[in-house]
Amino acid sequence: MKRITALSLAGLLFLGVLAGCVAGSPAFGSEQVTITVWGDPDNQSVLEPVFDDINAAFSAKFPNIRLDYHYSGSFDGLNVALQADSLPDVFWVQGNKSSKMAEMANGGFLLPLDQFNPDQSRFTDACIEYAQVDGVTYCTYPSFLDYVLVYYNVDMFEKHGLQKPATFDDFVGAMETLKAAGETPIAFGGADEWSRYWPTQVMCGTLTNDDLNRIKNGDVNSSYPQIVAVFDYFREFFEKGYFNDNSHAISEGSAQLAFANGRAGMIFEGTWVSNLFKDLPFRVGCFAFPDADGKRFSQSGFSNFNTYAVSSKTAHPAEAFAYVNFLGSQEAQQIMSNHLASIPVVKDVQVSDPMVAEFSEFDDVGNNIYHVLSGVECNGRPQDIFHSTVLTDLMMMRITGQEGVDMIIAEMNR
Repeated sequence: MKRITALSLAGLLFLGVLAGCVAGSPAFGSEQVTITVWGDPDNQSVLEPVFDDINAAFSAKFPNIRLDYHYSGSFDGLNVALQADSLPDVFWVQGNKSSKMAEMANGGFLLPLDQFNPDQSRFTDACIEYAQVDGVTYCTYPSFLDYVLVYYNVDMFEKHGLQKPATFDDFVGAMETLKAAGETPIAFGGADEWSRYWPTQVMCGTLTNDDLNRIKNGDVNSSYPQIVAVFDYFREFFEKGYFNDNSHAISEGSAQLAFANGRAGMIFEGTWVSNLFKDLPFRVGCFAFPDADGKRFSQSGFSNFNTYAVSSKTAHPAEAFAYVNFLGSQEAQQIMSNHLASIPVVKDVQVSDPMVAEFSEFDDVGNNIYHVLSGVECNGRPQDIFHSTVLTDLMMMRITGQEGVDMIIAEMNR
């Protein structure tokens, strides 16, 4: 993974805001101001101790800026705020993971940050691109790579004579063995749209890269046998009972709890929730998903835990940028790394968690199907059809893999 040596030192942030701004951009005043920040409510249990420390460090560095921090930045909450024209000063966004930031930027809701000359020297080109819309920077540059993998109960595997799967066939064999032994092979939360997506994100990132690359290159009206096969695998897992009973009605939190309580052999989950699986009464391992030949893939996707944007209508643009910029500093990144087992994409962040070594055991980075579909230039929204309709219908065994792909093709050609 390409990384770049850090050039920034403590203290340059304040100078960058004051002296690094272009002519006419806002500068700090000396009075006490309050900026309202909306964090990610879906991951509050994971992020609250992280941002408690980050916000304390920011307040120590900038005593004139008071943070009014809330976990209110859900997609629904942001949509309501957009409609009411009541965005907070600062709020978390997903960069180019979805079309949402571009829609907000094109609608004039986001403050362009290039006027403050944000330091790009520590970040790769991919990090910078993530934070931009049409070459204009709108959010913090991402600092970590996260992806979805498989956590597994090492003790349960050993009890049934299983080892960490080295190939896709090994993975299927492990599910068959656990099911035959009366165990639940995989804890799955089908009631939540994102956890419903994790298995196909993982399998597509490993098994469908040829098809997804063709879509990325503009071929949106073809056959996609690899994607069809993965969709059929997903449906088959339900047909064969590899997921927990009533999985379509189980929340992600309930699935996580089932795995943590030893009631399932595996769970598809993100690297960002690894803290939930620490200090359990059994050993937990993890693996990047392997293909038929044993090559292991992560999926493309930067962590959005520290990527925040600024409202174009903030009354305190320089102070709001100071916070956004601090989230991309080595100091804030190190705090986040100390709490979370995420893979840093900047060289000067030190890693102490041994699980990160397991996270890093992948051979290549595959495509993220949701991101690929989000990037299709069309009048439809193929990513939403895939995410909300196709996956639900496959989970309920109402359609085949081919029928699911046909629905996506139709949407890509609108």
